[in-house]
Amino acid sequence: FYTVVDHYLAVVDGQKTSLRGERTTTENISKHGAAVLTSLNVNVGDRVKFISEKYDFSGLAVVCNRRDRSGGKATLNLQFVENTFPVEKISQAVHAPAPTDEPVFSSEPEVEVSY
Repeated sequence: FYTVVDHYLAVVDGQKTSLRGERTTTENISKHGAAVLTSLNVNVGDRVKFISEKYDFSGLAVVCNRRDRSGGKATLNLQFVENTFPVEKISQAVHAPAPTDEPVFSSEPEVEVSY
């Protein structure tokens, strides 16, 4: 899915202890991985924790690729190694009706016309 998913990305050590992290977003995401924007100093082979509160997901991932961008940012390609991301929740959110302040009518409202 080419969609933005807000999440927390944390660099972890061998014991899965968080060393540092930041809130950031995805460029795209699938069940097995994501492309994320970050200013964290991580390299191919490093392990990170990907946490999305909105989609109730937390999983360990390995950095498979790093592309440096302008402004001190990089795009990381991550592969989830413990869990799969619940993409069906994204699909449900995309197809859900947008909230509105307009009243919802169960049938066509009556319209009075006068000339």
